[in-house]
Amino acid sequence: MAHIIERGAQQWKNYHESVNHRVAQKCDVRFDTPQGQPVSTLVQIANATAQMLGRSRLAGHTVNPMGSAWSFTDLVAGDGCILGVRVNDGGPCSDDGLVWPVAPEQARIPNPECLALVWGGTRIGQLNRALAARGRSIRTSGSHDGQTVAGAIGTGVHGGAHRAGGFQNHVRALHIVAGPGVSWWLERRSQPVMADGFARQLGARVLRDDRLFDAALIHLGGMGVINAVVIETVPLFICDVLAALAPISTDWLDQLAAGNWRALTQSHDADPYFIEVTLDPFEPFTQPAMHTLYFQREQCEAAGTCALDDLHLNQPLNGLGRAAPITDARAAAASVNPQDINVPAVLRSQFQPTPFGQRWGTWGELNGPHKPLAPLYNAAFAIPRDRIADAVQAALTAVKGLPRHFVFTLRPVDNAAGTMAFTRFPETVVINLDGLGTSLSPVGPMAARAVRGALDAAGIPYAMHWGKLGGIDADLVARDYGVGRVQWQAARRRLLPPAMRAIITNPALEQWGLA
Repeated sequence: MAHIIERGAQQWKNYHESVNHRVAQKCDVRFDTPQGQPVSTLVQIANATAQMLGRSRLAGHTVNPMGSAWSFTDLVAGDGCILGVRVNDGGPCSDDGLVWPVAPEQARIPNPECLALVWGGTRIGQLNRALAARGRSIRTSGSHDGQTVAGAIGTGVHGGAHRAGGFQNHVRALHIVAGPGVSWWLERRSQPVMADGFARQLGARVLRDDRLFDAALIHLGGMGVINAVVIETVPLFICDVLAALAPISTDWLDQLAAGNWRALTQSHDADPYFIEVTLDPFEPFTQPAMHTLYFQREQCEAAGTCALDDLHLNQPLNGLGRAAPITDARAAAASVNPQDINVPAVLRSQFQPTPFGQRWGTWGELNGPHKPLAPLYNAAFAIPRDRIADAVQAALTAVKGLPRHFVFTLRPVDNAAGTMAFTRFPETVVINLDGLGTSLSPVGPMAARAVRGALDAAGIPYAMHWGKLGGIDADLVARDYGVGRVQWQAARRRLLPPAMRAIITNPALEQWGLA
């Protein structure tokens, strides 16, 4: 049985502790027994969600369906009702109970085995494990697996599997609860995947519209509660890891801008599946950068051959959590002098160089849990790939003289889906600014403002990650998205009844001129 528990007013903070305030109501989806058939489970959750939305309307509370509250921004804020649409690992609801195969009679396509029906509150790690048990995999996701599926779609997480787009590229259908008695089954008209009868079993009205679907993908928590999604999967695959400490040069940046991937592979003669490079912004061409590349194998070997150890600690956010020389994150601000922390040097000292062929894993194993020990600051700028060399040089100049409390991490991504995808250029490289949280250092926001000012001054187009910090505002959204912004707002009006538009919202949508 699935229902929603109302935990009352309380002080609340998000996962990264960048949002901390009092809320009128904290709600969580609760599963009392292991889940069975997908239809009955999803109907139970949808009905409970719709009832909760009705109660919130009567109480005058806004509702923010914030998933695992992974975002750093006010997408996961609000003083009304915070709805935790997620399931913690373990408990009566097993991984397989969150992810279901699609039966032939439920689908409109001849190969339903490539589809997975997933509850929106499923965490990416749970999805990876459930799919791997069936010999399947997603193609890409963000760098960590703590986000929910609905949240990862809603902010357009991307990683560095450049040819796979963003996580949202592989979503084929959305089940959206929009209020009491109102839910939608949304697909592209050009790519229908599920039978109408399945949607009717959920009590949903079918909408097939390419423009509406693309607008609703990057939903930003403002289109309703994402109850379920259909994701297109691929056969389980293995990637070999190559991790190296090696300097970059201006020529390296030019090769990145040209998409000459083999020139970036540390002399390994193959096209990389995934690329992530972390730079020292203060000595970018003299101190070695941290290169992490995955190379997809042609054949997947048997399960149990993973040789990862703690390789996920190479990921910048995990390393940054260990940049403070303490074990108690709560004592960080009081016990550490931020001026003593050289973040690039700490990350280099913790980085584990790995020659090709020594370590490998599935996608889920390679992009595993986030293990922080200290608060973090995170901003991200999407840049047209052909301008990335200019953008990096402008950013490096802008941050000269600041304390060494952050790094730049570069990840390429192409052809991201969704009208409001922040990786909005056909060929994009994201500059992530990963640094110490503001309770440790004020430098992160200073650096983000400096980078943004430098990009503006140089006339370099960019967009900012919806779920990260850096100062998105209404003017920036209007400038960057133009007609797409109008289409997103039209989709919100189409999917949400008038009364629900005032209920299902969050402070970020207000700040960005989208509510």
